[in-house]
Amino acid sequence: MNGFPFELIDGMEADDFVLGGAEPWTETKERRALQRIGRTIDLHGATPHVLRHTYATLAMSEGVDMKTVQGLLGHATASTTMNIYAHLCQDKILEAAKTLNGMYSTAM
Repeated sequence: MNGFPFELIDGMEADDFVLGGAEPWTETKERRALQRIGRTIDLHGATPHVLRHTYATLAMSEGVDMKTVQGLLGHATASTTMNIYAHLCQDKILEAAKTLNGMYSTAM
């Protein structure tokens, strides 16, 4: 499962926030939680924004579709999400090209 923390989303409602549930955490609460975590483990300078990108990247690597990731991140459109995370799709593009090439070769 590539380490995706599914327990973060178990039991969440569709419109819940990842941190806080129905009500988002305040900036102060988020900062204090990160400071507490940072006293326990080395976050290597990770910020909430870096953690957000990590969350999205892990979700996509586990096969969560782009439209769902868009909703999880709160982007206005899937194209916004795609523009930010397009580099993650390169392997899928290569895989599709090989598949289509194989289909073409077989058809001839």
